Amino acid sequence: MQRTLRFLLSLILGFSFISSSSINALDILIDGKLDDNDWSNAKEITKYYETMPFTLDEPSSNQKVLVMEDEKGMYFGFVNYQKN
Repeated sequence: MQRTLRFLLSLILGFSFISSSSINALDILIDGKLDDNDWSNAKEITKYYETMPFTLDEPSSNQKVLVMEDEKGMYFGFVNYQKN
């Protein structure tokens, strides 16, 4: 229960951080690629902690979430790096 509450609180704080930016019309093509020009202006979230098990250690692989919004909605791009 506490993990869920912490997650929801961090999500709410994250959205308040995101919504502080100005909203412009974006020309995003939803095609599974993050190569549209607008993605270069997205907010990047790169700091994560291991929560399963709840150790708060650094993750073994890097992840990046890109977040943007306009009057039509919010856009999320996920980049997951894996070791070979």
